Amino acid sequence: MVASGDVRPAAELAKAPVPSPVSGNQLVVELSAMRYALLWTMLALFHVLSALYYAGVAKVYVFFMPLDQHYILDNLVIISRNRFGLVAVMFALISALNCYELLRMLRATYSQHRVAFFTSSVAKVNTERATRRTARALLWTGWVQLFGRRGMFGVEGPLFHVMFMVREVIEIIIQTYQAYRMSFYVADPSLNRLSVGVVVINCFSTALLHHVYKKSPSVERFAVIGIDVVLDIVSAMVIPLVVFMPYYVAFSSATQGFSDDLIYDDVWPTKAVKENEMLFVVSQSDLFAKTMPALSLLVSVRNIKMLVRRQSHGRHSEKRSDRGLEHPNGLTPLVRNDTWPTPRPDYKQESHNVIVTSSTKKQAISSIVHAFIMAWGLAIACFHLQAMHLAAQQASSDVNCLLPIQPWFTSKPSCAILEINCHRLNVEGNENEIGHVLQQVDEVTLLSLIIEHCPVLKIPERIQSFRYLKMLEVYNCTVAEWSEYASLTNAHHPLLGMLYLVRVNWTTGLPPGLLSHDFPQLLIDVEISKSNLTSLPDAVVDAWAGLELVVIEHSDVHEYPPQVVALKPPCLAMTDNGFTSIPSLSSDQPSSTINLSVNPISALPPSLGDLSELRDLWIAYTNISDFPPELLQNFVDAQIFVYAAYSPLCDAFNAKAFANDTLLGQLNLNCDPSWTPDTLNWFPLASHSARRPLNGNDD
Repeated sequence: MVASGDVRPAAELAKAPVPSPVSGNQLVVELSAMRYALLWTMLALFHVLSALYYAGVAKVYVFFMPLDQHYILDNLVIISRNRFGLVAVMFALISALNCYELLRMLRATYSQHRVAFFTSSVAKVNTERATRRTARALLWTGWVQLFGRRGMFGVEGPLFHVMFMVREVIEIIIQTYQAYRMSFYVADPSLNRLSVGVVVINCFSTALLHHVYKKSPSVERFAVIGIDVVLDIVSAMVIPLVVFMPYYVAFSSATQGFSDDLIYDDVWPTKAVKENEMLFVVSQSDLFAKTMPALSLLVSVRNIKMLVRRQSHGRHSEKRSDRGLEHPNGLTPLVRNDTWPTPRPDYKQESHNVIVTSSTKKQAISSIVHAFIMAWGLAIACFHLQAMHLAAQQASSDVNCLLPIQPWFTSKPSCAILEINCHRLNVEGNENEIGHVLQQVDEVTLLSLIIEHCPVLKIPERIQSFRYLKMLEVYNCTVAEWSEYASLTNAHHPLLGMLYLVRVNWTTGLPPGLLSHDFPQLLIDVEISKSNLTSLPDAVVDAWAGLELVVIEHSDVHEYPPQVVALKPPCLAMTDNGFTSIPSLSSDQPSSTINLSVNPISALPPSLGDLSELRDLWIAYTNISDFPPELLQNFVDAQIFVYAAYSPLCDAFNAKAFANDTLLGQLNLNCDPSWTPDTLNWFPLASHSARRPLNGNDD
């Protein structure tokens, strides 16, 4: 044990974890007891909210991991879902770090019987602990020398300004990346303005505060770090939470999805896919961009804790006599007190003191960096203003954009959802007329295209220019031509996932444009409702081989198409087509839902495919009165729900005609009389038609 007055050898001092007690030039912002307690409360609340927020983010990724199919995730260009576990662990660790910091604050408060951030002064070290030659002591020594208050990268370290500037540049790049992605994926102008505002304020605040508080380094660092914390909270937590909450509210835990009214809405599906692509981690670099601000927040908050000190009465009276050191905001830098301990002579004073006045060279470098960052912020503001100008141009044009967006670096007005209403435009719908409208919008940002009310529709070749198209709908049109030169292909539409053909008349059946050998591989949902279609060409077997949902409703298909049997879609809806029988489905067809309602069929085939995944069978408004014995046994064993309203089967059930039939009595049979032919559609034809008036938005 070395006495406090003894001088230890230099070799022993080299093992000490912290250089010396507080020196006279220490950078500290003193706060009154009330302000100190208020800051403690705010930072404790920050750790609580951050821990809850990032735990919630981790839970969202864990929730989606086991879901094999989900509308939102299946339409995202997203990181492989088998890596969701890694992403969840990363956010859970960030939550745990916030819990750890909160527990340290509570422990310090308990041990000192008053609010405190650390159990002992950051600059003070137990002498006995310093002389221990243990692995733990060596690790502690290395940590303090690197990240302690006066360590190499500490808040008073010689590289603080350099490291802070590097971190600031990285944060600005990440915030710029977020603002750029938001300009593409988030249509809300206010959120885009907020995101751009975060970048611009961050670019100008550091230089401005450096100028205002250049004579008070401690207050400057406190203010710079404080604003940095606020901006990071807005960027990393507030904006994503505002975007996410509407989907959290709309999500049904019972159905593990969203309502049909939302799924088939004109705007909601595309908006949901876009905004969730911004929220979810879509790549390894995106994972870094989403975790870096959270870790930076922890570092900044810790620096704030190290900068502040509770004001003591003795030093308070001394500072009040020196008016030049007081600041109207109540942040007072700590001054030298002769009663404070003096640094030991064997330490180099220069290594512990922060040089307030930088050299001319350092000032020049700092000025250049600040000028570059401010120029960056000015450029971001200009990009945003240019995007707003293009959006204003589009609003005044005849282009009916249902979801305008404001992305940077585009030369044309950008529209995520475009509606072409031939009746409102007073055109028939030929190639030139449709192509003229398509020519006016940016090719990269169009995700959803609706063509409606065209008496003679000819799809133009220009439709192949929209590589990012995710949904295409043709409504109330007579398709006169859809040639192979305008066909939907994987080369031109690699992201197309949904195709709706509603109230469409075909002059020659399904056209070549829908039967390409290079059909989009992500197109899993084709729905045909209310058409004059009588049969399917054999070419659909190869072209539509990857479909997961096939809907053909309210058409003139009087014989069950053998092509549908060959397609083996997991989800099948053949409502109201007029066929009287259905062939056996392939035993390797993994059916999940089959809807055969409103067809004059009187019996089911012996096989409806692989029933291990079948959940619902709809046979309402049919002539079915019984099931083949083997099929009935499978229905009972698999607990399949059978919806058979207004069928002989339900008539017998309501009359209790098979009350003694044990097997039929175990069937999950739904005979709800509220079902009508209009409500049995897979595609919500009635509500959808209400959204498609002839005059569009003018009605």
